[in-house]
Amino acid sequence: MAAVMLVSVAAIPVAGGVGAAVAGDLETTDSGTLQNAEVSEQNVSSDTVLGDVTQTGDIGLTDVILIAEEIAGVRDPNTSFFAPAGDLNRDGRIGLTDGILAREKLAGVPGFDEGEINVSNLSAPDTAQSGTNISVSADLENLGDEGALQDIEFRIAPEGEPLDENATLDQQFVDVAVPGVSDPVDRLSNTTVTFENLTVNLPAGNYTHGVFSEDDNATGTITVEANGAIAGNVTASGDTASAAQTPGAGDPVEGADVTLYEGDSTNATDELETTTTNANGSYEFDQLAPDDYTVEVAEA
Repeated sequence: MAAVMLVSVAAIPVAGGVGAAVAGDLETTDSGTLQNAEVSEQNVSSDTVLGDVTQTGDIGLTDVILIAEEIAGVRDPNTSFFAPAGDLNRDGRIGLTDGILAREKLAGVPGFDEGEINVSNLSAPDTAQSGTNISVSADLENLGDEGALQDIEFRIAPEGEPLDENATLDQQFVDVAVPGVSDPVDRLSNTTVTFENLTVNLPAGNYTHGVFSEDDNATGTITVEANGAIAGNVTASGDTASAAQTPGAGDPVEGADVTLYEGDSTNATDELETTTTNANGSYEFDQLAPDDYTVEVAEA
């Protein structure tokens, strides 16, 4: 016969001062380990309120009672019950800790902190060319007593303008556990969020940017540089055209090799890229940072 563990029944203050019992006898195995309800459904979002298993928009007395019944194994299976919201510490199951957290959250126990994400160690480039991609990362840490479900935003705005929600360029949803939870490993209370391939399609200038949680942020500055380009036309040499010249002097040369070098050198080590002229004798190198370059043309 399975052993029975008695858990004290606490009264939760509700409107009008009426209290209600929210926990009873919790059944255990012979070894004394609570049979936690596994949480397999994880379709939560930043709008999910942890503890709100009835999905009314906020945790209430009914939610706390249902969580306690789920833990004890006596919940009516026909009762509407959004299990992921019952996993308050985000360890992948509904257990005694979740029941305690739900009661404390509903009662407004002094010192109880809802999920709170601290942002630190922002990593981003100091400069970027307009129209190019950058990657930005920051460390996140949940400082709350329950898990945190939040949209983490990357924002960027011209210097002097507010980094408010209107400055959001990208966002990522995170689901992080309370400190001490190590399984599942994708919900650690300490994690890093990375925004990859962010297109900085902004005019040249100085900008402030940052990674924002609902509770904290880490900011920095970045200089956006205008994209440079070098373009030209290759024409045949000579003072006059003749029937022997193909093309004639001054005519466009198609298929000529044009090589771009960094600085004023034509050494192979300074070579950046090579292109060929089109039917109009034209060539172009774009996406160039402001700098000095040398162009060399080889005969077609």
